[in-house]
Formats: sequence, structure tokens, C-alpha cells
Amino acid sequence: MSLSKWAGFVVTAALLSGCQIKPQMEKTQLTKAELKTLFAGKTVESYSLSSGATSFTYYSPDGRARQVRFWEPRDGYWKVTDDNEICLSMEGKDFSCRPVFQEGDRYYKYRMDGDEWVRVIRYRQFIDGDRL
Repeated sequence: MSLSKWAGFVVTAALLSGCQIKPQMEKTQLTKAELKTLFAGKTVESYSLSSGATSFTYYSPDGRARQVRFWEPRDGYWKVTDDNEICLSMEGKDFSCRPVFQEGDRYYKYRMDGDEWVRVIRYRQFIDGDRL
């Protein structure tokens, strides 16, 4: 093997030795009971993965919701379905329902895009009580 080929081999091997394949994080859909425990009576910080917007929502145990998004307050309602989805209806609009999955120590809201689940919201923190 020529010196230039040997040097190319060594450089390539060194570069590849630093590469790691990130293991796929197993995701588990939360149940109705888990969703109620996680959200009810909490102020939740949400991060939109598409727009980059952050919002804070208080999920009252009585089904009311108060949210601050873009520094503007909004009122609405929330519920959890028997299909294990959390639903929000803000400012009189129809309920939008989506499943929430846990991946390691993180929580994500997903939507179906064709035949594939796509992350739409990352829940950053769940704080006890109404912090709005």
C-alpha cells in the first residue's frame, strides 16, 4: 500500500471512530390517567417545534385553560379523551386533540402526517399551580 493510500486510510478511520450512531429513543404514548396527572393543576411550558414559539398554559382541574402566547393571554378549555389524547379549545375554536408521548425524560405532542407520527410540541416543564 502506498504512503498516500495509507494516510487516507488512517484519516478516514480516525474520522469514523468519532462517529456515533444515536440510539432511537423509545416512545410511549401516555394514557388518559397519565395525561390528567401530568397536566391537571399545572402551568406547562410548551415549545412549538415548527414555529419556535413558546407558550405557557395553566390546565385547571375543572377543564378551563389559560394561556400566554406571544405575550397575549388567551382563555379556553382542555380535556383528555378516552383515546388517550389531550385536547385544547382556545378562544371558542373547536377542540384540537393530539396524543402525547414520553421519550426518556421528555414529553412531545404528536400529529399524524400521512402515515407517520410527527412531533409538533415539546413540553419543557410542568410547574405545580397557576403561575400565570
